[in-house]
Amino acid sequence: MASRGQCLMCCSSCTSETGMVTKCPGNAARPFAIQNLLPAGTLSLPISQTDLATICDHTHTTENWHTFPGKALLPYLTDQESETLCRHLDFLVEHKFLIIQCKVGDSGAALILRVYIVPYDLPGVQGKLRVRDETSDLKPARLCLRNVVPQIIQERSLWDAHDLDPSPSSPSYFLDSKTVVVLSFTFRPDA
Repeated sequence: MASRGQCLMCCSSCTSETGMVTKCPGNAARPFAIQNLLPAGTLSLPISQTDLATICDHTHTTENWHTFPGKALLPYLTDQESETLCRHLDFLVEHKFLIIQCKVGDSGAALILRVYIVPYDLPGVQGKLRVRDETSDLKPARLCLRNVVPQIIQERSLWDAHDLDPSPSSPSYFLDSKTVVVLSFTFRPDA
């Protein structure tokens, strides 16, 4: 795992000896702490440059990763498919379907994303995740999830941002596309 001085997403102020990078508290009592979420796997976004300091948020998670910067990543992505994926992820994070942490992979050519699923019955949120608007939340979330979930890979080396490690010839996916189609119907609220 990269040390603070090696983090390619930190600005020069954070990487200096007197840097102001702060650790996000890992307190499990906070509803959206990763200890309360379901780790799904990883995604990789090809990036055009490794210096992402302009999107530094001056914080690291307790695991020494950054929170997902969302649409701020768009100028650094290399293709339209990655931009679409990033926009879908941004929507899912903004609407509390997913929590994502990110770190530049060992190769320097990709941003590795750790994807956590937010349970709809997450304690401590007063049922807000159970009651969502069909038009503004659920319908677009189903579309985004159909694109995102089949791409999530479960591989230990990627979870640790080691994208140079040889990967298995057939990666282990979180869910296949047929399962995602079936699951998308379960997101429909009962009438």
